[in-house]
Amino acid sequence: MRIIGAGISRLWLDHVFAIGVVKKLWAMRRQYRLPYFLMKGLQLAAGLPVGRMLGLKIVMKISGSGILELMQQSWLGRLELKL
Repeated sequence: MRIIGAGISRLWLDHVFAIGVVKKLWAMRRQYRLPYFLMKGLQLAAGLPVGRMLGLKIVMKISGSGILELMQQSWLGRLELKL
């Protein structure tokens, strides 16, 4: 577990976290076999294509009442569901 984005403005936090996830996936690509993403977000949208590019199988957990319907209403959510 690593904390990414501590001390960053809330405005940029999601972007910094997503970039941190991509950097970590790339740096640890030989050690990671099965990245696990919890919930939707920019980190998932950034991590899924990178994981696919690296040939990794990915597990993602999306939970909550009505969350799939909400994801289907946005471009980013549809991308996450498609990948």
